Amino acid sequence: DQQPLIGTTVQVKGTGTGTITGIDGDYTLPNVDKNAVLVFSSIGFESQEIAVGGRTTINVVLKEAAELLDEVVVIGYGAVKKSDLTSSIATVKGDEITETVTGNAMDALQGKVNGVQVTSGGGPGATPKVLIRGVTTVNGTNPLYVVDGMPVGDNINFLNSNDIASMEVLKDASAAAIYGSRASNGVIIITTKKGSQGKVKITYSGSFAAKDPYQRVPTLGADEFRSTLLGQYAEGTAQGNAVRNILNVYPNQSTNWQDAIYQTGLSTDQNIAVSGKAGFLPYRVSFGYNNERGTLKTASYERYTGAINLSPKFFNDHLSVDINVKGTINNNRFADAGAVGAAAFFDPTKPMYTDNGKYNGCLLYTSPSPRD
Repeated sequence: DQQPLIGTTVQVKGTGTGTITGIDGDYTLPNVDKNAVLVFSSIGFESQEIAVGGRTTINVVLKEAAELLDEVVVIGYGAVKKSDLTSSIATVKGDEITETVTGNAMDALQGKVNGVQVTSGGGPGATPKVLIRGVTTVNGTNPLYVVDGMPVGDNINFLNSNDIASMEVLKDASAAAIYGSRASNGVIIITTKKGSQGKVKITYSGSFAAKDPYQRVPTLGADEFRSTLLGQYAEGTAQGNAVRNILNVYPNQSTNWQDAIYQTGLSTDQNIAVSGKAGFLPYRVSFGYNNERGTLKTASYERYTGAINLSPKFFNDHLSVDINVKGTINNNRFADAGAVGAAAFFDPTKPMYTDNGKYNGCLLYTSPSPRD
């Protein structure tokens, strides 16, 4: 911007002679050899070496270190260069998010931001728990999500991970100055992908996954269960006779209730996007399909997403307009998680269904108490 740089170091190369620039960017170095080389350096700028060549006045324009200063961070009011950032903000790029195949973008944030705790919801379509400030989080609630400048509450299940360009996590209390009390537990600002300026670009990503609950709660099998009961209640006693009468109803039955509630979980995630520029109009259109079958039977989640982004500019790029349309269709069925514990207590000597094919009901073993 051709602005004077205060504090720039000017040093004669290979010597200890040097100085720094004043408030107007001026400097003075006495007794400099006409064949010397001056080194100009300043934090955030590329260093330059200039040969004196007998000159008495040397003006230099330093270039910004692009790899450090050109990284733009969205902070709520707008966007600033990372070099101008003073608050606690962490940035996660879209490529890092899509490395993890998941139905919820926040699950992909696990382990990527220091201090942010992400706990998976534990089932298909379940919303993960996100704590930006750890145990100091008020009421343990999720942060505020802001998508393309629009606050959307504490859930982004409607958003496709492949549509995200970057996430900025605002950790400190300064976020409350922008969004008020809603930001008491932090803010996550999400910027979605825009249309490209070049030729039409088509991108596709797809994945398939399978998971199996191979580790079960250790329980007694049917034969072990029978032996334990028969050994505990002696034959000829009232309780012993009652136990034998119960066990003789289905003498050869063996039911693994945990096998009855679990299944191999399958999931697929398919995404396609088309971006480009039609005349003056950059555009991006994307569609996504996600389907998850949980490891607990009846647990399932299906989601269709669609997004359209138009980002034209007018008046020699002085006016930028962003038009975003996003839609989602969710079909979610939650399984009763209590079945996991109940299956460990069900009687393994009873069948799951009766002889006429009807469900046999909840069968828990209770100690026999015969009446006279």
